[in-house]
Amino acid sequence: MFTRTRVAGSGLGASPAPRLTRDLPGRPPEPGRLQGPRPGLEVAPQSPAQECRGLQSQRVPGAYTMIVPNENRRNQIKRIAEKELESLEKWKEQHRAKPVNLAPQQLGGSQSEAEVRQKQQLQLMQSKYQQKLKREESVRIKKEAEEAKMQKMKAIQREKSNKLEEKKRLQENLRREAFREHRQ
Repeated sequence: MFTRTRVAGSGLGASPAPRLTRDLPGRPPEPGRLQGPRPGLEVAPQSPAQECRGLQSQRVPGAYTMIVPNENRRNQIKRIAEKELESLEKWKEQHRAKPVNLAPQQLGGSQSEAEVRQKQQLQLMQSKYQQKLKREESVRIKKEAEEAKMQKMKAIQREKSNKLEEKKRLQENLRREAFREHRQ
């Protein structure tokens, strides 16, 4: 629950890191170790505000600070998690698969295995012919439906042409009568 944050800073005004090794002339410092103060460098005095913050968390360049978690919030989250786990367990218990208890019974009826296999083989052989018959029947029904549709369309066109002929006949009769009247 603790988080670590790296303190970033220029190092000005911050207390120097504790030194674990001595600088030897001509020898590079060991990696990963903190170095001691160099001769000739002085540490700047800290202001009272920096000292107060220094008490809360030591600010050392290259070091980490630890932020203490809120205990109340942590306990509250723990309680919520425990309640959720308990409810999950209850749900699992309620929805668990129940055992199946069936009375044993003999299946397959009164036919022997050989009879059943023979019947299945016969059905398989007949099914090919039945499928062919079904296909032929569907094609025949489709053709009949198309033929009926065509007959219906032909009948409609026949009626239209008959009406048109009747109309032409009437017009011709009217024209002839008008011509007769005009001649007389």
